Amino acid sequence: MRDMLLKYYGFSDRDVTVLVDVGGSGAKPTGHNIKTKLAEMVRQAQDGDELVVHFSGHGSQVPTQHDRAEADGKDEVLVPCDMNFISDNDLKLIFDPLHTRPNAKLTFIADCCHSGTLLDMKQVQI
Repeated sequence: MRDMLLKYYGFSDRDVTVLVDVGGSGAKPTGHNIKTKLAEMVRQAQDGDELVVHFSGHGSQVPTQHDRAEADGKDEVLVPCDMNFISDNDLKLIFDPLHTRPNAKLTFIADCCHSGTLLDMKQVQI
């Protein structure tokens, strides 16, 4: 994914952050690290920016505890390497500030189970 963004989509190396749990000496994709990097990306986003998030890993569902809007009573979650789940509600809170930059575009690619309903957003194209 990194190489594709650099080669075909014009992203620069400094604009791409990779968290990987196998090999390498960089940061691991723990729940804390993923949420921190996503929030940092959103905070730094300017109107007109294109943001890309790619998650390949495990996804699951857990009983919802706070959100009565979940028709099935379950929250979808990303399962990071430390098992510190990132819920659809967490992602909504992280990405909500992008509404203040209407021309910023977010592409979220989730290669995991239960990804089809992972983003609780008004405009989601699958």
